[in-house]
Amino acid sequence: MGYNIGVRGQVVDVAKTGYGVNMEGTRIFCIINNSFRGESPPVVGDWVEISKVEDQFFIIDFNERKNFLGRYDPYKNRVQGLAANVDWMIVVTSANREFSVNRINRFFTLAGQQQINLAIILTKIDLCKDITKFTKDLEDEFPDVPIIKMNALTEKEVHKIYDLVGEGESVLLVGSSGVGKTTIINTMTGLQLRTLPTKTGKFQDHGKHTTSARTLYPTDNGRKVIDIPGIKIVEPIPENMNYIKATRKERFR
Repeated sequence: MGYNIGVRGQVVDVAKTGYGVNMEGTRIFCIINNSFRGESPPVVGDWVEISKVEDQFFIIDFNERKNFLGRYDPYKNRVQGLAANVDWMIVVTSANREFSVNRINRFFTLAGQQQINLAIILTKIDLCKDITKFTKDLEDEFPDVPIIKMNALTEKEVHKIYDLVGEGESVLLVGSSGVGKTTIINTMTGLQLRTLPTKTGKFQDHGKHTTSARTLYPTDNGRKVIDIPGIKIVEPIPENMNYIKATRKERFR
């Protein structure tokens, strides 16, 4: 028989086999209760309640979400949850051939009409001879959106993020593979998450995809940053899909 621990935790990573949940500073590996079958499963950032059966922890419910970010996969006709309870979504793009104003706009559509602050990071400026065109395109298309230009390997430039993201707030970094998201997170957290060097020759400055899971990391100065794999297809959730996007009732008590 299971019992409620009585302390809620926050989902900090999602993998194929289960969920990592931070409960009062301790990471616990959990799987979901069978009651979640056919429902919206937890995502990184969700606040959840846990039950334990023998040596296994189960997520039995999660609290109402402030917001939810997900994308529609047209090939599998399903919604992929990215994160919940996010204060900032920052689109990371690079000053090279990956740059696309249209792609940034598509990322912004994932936030919909929810209360999520938006910003843009332009990386690899140290590898670009002239960033004028990139910055002009961004300022013309997104006049009200904060834009941070940086070399992601430089701590002082990465810490410009803290001028936007307040203490206790969480930020989700989204973008294509290889634009520098994991490098930014390494600089913010002091971690050494796996990255690969940029390609050379014809595809110079194009990084390689390394992130394979969705993970929330704390920073030393009280922020939270969420890393997710690069997104190739940026498609908002269709309004006619029968999907619980923002709230969940407590039905498993």
